[in-house]
Amino acid sequence: MKKSNNKRGFFITIEGGDGVGKTTHCDLLSESLRKADFEVVNVREPGGTLIGEQIREIVKNNYTPSAITELLLFEAARSELIHKVITPAIYNKKIIIADRFMDSTVAYQGYGRGIPLDNINILNKISTNNITPDLSILLNSPVSISLERSIIRDSIKDNNGTRFENEPIKFHNKVNKGFLKIAESNLDRWKIINSNREISIVAEDIFNSVISVLDIKN
Repeated sequence: MKKSNNKRGFFITIEGGDGVGKTTHCDLLSESLRKADFEVVNVREPGGTLIGEQIREIVKNNYTPSAITELLLFEAARSELIHKVITPAIYNKKIIIADRFMDSTVAYQGYGRGIPLDNINILNKISTNNITPDLSILLNSPVSISLERSIIRDSIKDNNGTRFENEPIKFHNKVNKGFLKIAESNLDRWKIINSNREISIVAEDIFNSVISVLDIKN
């Protein structure tokens, strides 16, 4: 496949609950797009910058910040990522693939923690400098199955999981319902993909969804 005449950067986010395969499919999508001669920048949230990675250590491990502190830490990491990585990549006409972005904050801190969505939306606008993804992909899987994948993954890596993965299933059900509400309210931006299938089949669906939108935008 030949690269289209990409006139501007293109911003893709891959979202979903713990254990749905976001990181795996970010990597596979990047590999496929590079083979198709696109320039790709991979980022993750929180992280991707010096400050962002330091914040990641706080929010992903067994510290216990308040819900508001947790929210503000995510927003701070996002602001750094936007200004130092994502915005320059957009201006340089690259494809950005983000493993989580602002919608995870709405799902986890809003629907999961119960922080008012209006407050989160205000902070998201500030931290993103009003940059929104061109395409968001929701990897959807039954919560019990995705959490089981997380447990298996963590046993292989010889760790006890992250603070979020150790939350009760009630919390993860709220997050999952939140993601579906977010995606279903804006299907022009979102593609909902069943990730409870063979990895190669899911990866093909993601790639085809991205290519179809790239052809429209370019």
